[in-house]
Amino acid sequence: MGCGKGGLIKSIVKRDDFKLLKTYLVGIDIYRPYLEVAKKIYHDVVVGDVRFLPFRIKSVDVIIVTELIEHLSKSDAYNLIKDIEVIAKKQLQLITPVGDNSKYHLEDNNPWQAHLSKWLPEEFGIF
Repeated sequence: MGCGKGGLIKSIVKRDDFKLLKTYLVGIDIYRPYLEVAKKIYHDVVVGDVRFLPFRIKSVDVIIVTELIEHLSKSDAYNLIKDIEVIAKKQLQLITPVGDNSKYHLEDNNPWQAHLSKWLPEEFGIF
């Protein structure tokens, strides 16, 4: 659960006009094999569980959470969102599938790939 293999960030970094090129990028994931790939894209990677983030309050300028919260229970996802709101200094971007997007198979034998929750837009108005 986390940055995965870094595919999204890799595609963003390829754009020379994007500010991300000048940014120190840190990825976090619980699945070590993904971090072996991601460390070629990020400046630093952290082996960790996003339910227990190792970052201080207002210590990160921008946090991008892409297709992650559906891999958590609703309770854990809400707690993660609250945590990253406190950690982010400037901006938080969160992307998740809308509605039921069941995924029970394991890609790359990654036990964290199963979808444990589904989300609707109105569920984000409670923060």
